[in-house]
Amino acid sequence: LMKLIFKRAKKILPVSDFLKNLMQKQSINGVFEIVGNIIEKQKYNHVKDNFFRFLIVADLRDEIKNISSVIKSFQELKIDNWKLNIIGDGPDKSLLESMTNSDKIQFLGRMKNQDVLEEITKHHALIINSHVETFSVVALEALAAGKPLIYTKCGGPTELIPSDCGLSISIDNNKELKAAIIKMINEYKKFDTVKLQKSVDNFSTEEISKKMNHIYHSIFES
Repeated sequence: LMKLIFKRAKKILPVSDFLKNLMQKQSINGVFEIVGNIIEKQKYNHVKDNFFRFLIVADLRDEIKNISSVIKSFQELKIDNWKLNIIGDGPDKSLLESMTNSDKIQFLGRMKNQDVLEEITKHHALIINSHVETFSVVALEALAAGKPLIYTKCGGPTELIPSDCGLSISIDNNKELKAAIIKMINEYKKFDTVKLQKSVDNFSTEEISKKMNHIYHSIFES
């Protein structure tokens, strides 16, 4: 039934080429056009803290988000000037809490979107250690707030995040993750806040509205 619906659709609008390719591998055929999610503009907040504050925002499903590797990597670091906060809930929350043995790692629970955006401004950088992501709204929300990223080459983020806006690492590679954490702390000042925020201009309400308006007009006129 889903394949029939897609086949009869005038346009199919995945949020990334990565998602488009996944759909095509499932024999979903049609006329594709990439339209990303809307990312609201945010104000930059300079974090005044002696500790470098990292943030994860995710559904706590470890087989997808691989948060256990992040916890393990932080606890193996030979440096002390860090904190890690984790926003989210899910079936693996108890498991992740049970493997945490540092008071510098805190679980903040599920939050409303506006509260998440506020929390992002209170941290230095965001970590995405997923096995797969088709887009990752929170990654671009972090950039909109002027915060750089550590992210795995897991699909959408690799396609959407400019190379100078964060540190990309291989999937399931704790050695690269730990190196990226240390590099982010040591070289944080090299990231240009203005450039980070401008990197999401193409996902503004105005730009996505223009795309959608053009698509609808092209369908009506055909």
